Amino acid sequence: MCVENSIGRGAAGLEEIRVGLQTLTLNSVRQALPDRVILEACRAAELVWRDRMIRPVVVVLHMVTAAL
Repeated sequence: MCVENSIGRGAAGLEEIRVGLQTLTLNSVRQALPDRVILEACRAAELVWRDRMIRPVVVVLHMVTAAL
């Protein structure tokens, strides 16, 4: 049994829409602000970081996306 929500799409359909919008936004940000530019700015600011899962590129992209 599929439970419909108020706009007539099942939960799987809403998840597909959510992922699509999130991917579209992130791809747009990455086109305007590529990893190379972020890393160059970090090096210019003499930022030092360890090789971890959450690197400067991820932090900057998440902050920009959250601000949008």
